[in-house]
Amino acid sequence: MTTRVFISCAGALALLVVAACGSDLAKKSSDAGSDSGAGKGDAGLTWKPDASGLGTGSGDAGADASVRMCAQAREPLPSIVLPRCTAATRDCVAACSGAKAGDCRDACVKADKHPASAGGLNCSACVYLQLFACADQNGCHAPTADTFCCIADKCPAGSASNCTDTMCNNQVTAAITCTYSAAPDCLDFTKNLIAECFASADDAGTADAGQ
Repeated sequence: MTTRVFISCAGALALLVVAACGSDLAKKSSDAGSDSGAGKGDAGLTWKPDASGLGTGSGDAGADASVRMCAQAREPLPSIVLPRCTAATRDCVAACSGAKAGDCRDACVKADKHPASAGGLNCSACVYLQLFACADQNGCHAPTADTFCCIADKCPAGSASNCTDTMCNNQVTAAITCTYSAAPDCLDFTKNLIAECFASADDAGTADAGQ
């Protein structure tokens, strides 16, 4: 994956970054999972910017209240909203190789046909939110937090699509450089948290269109 591709996808995630994800999403997912009746499992998952306009981190009750939400630990997406990519996309990215592998994977993910969740979580967002969570948990918390807080501060909802590229290029570059060095497996689409985004079979990947 090239830094340019990473920045491009991070830019597309700007609206999701400043919305509720992390453990707050997991908590809502857990609460929603106790609802009865089909189609209610995602009722609490609509992602809206919080009142402060900051991105959310762990959101845990034990989190340091003095630390901005965007700077708290990134959490993996909860299982209730996974998968968000088809098995065909998994096979597509697995086949990418060579100097253009990053561009190839980016094209595969962008072409994914899995329905987004009710809150707008699609394949691209899943891949990069999981990547950030993996990087955060494997030695790259500081540059990851800097990236999320930069986006929260400089690219709020309604910003231009290239805002992250323009305003937070240095932070994103630092995050991906750290990940390459400290946790390269986090960048592998077939391992760790990113792999959880992909359905094991496409006939099981479209039944949750309402999630």
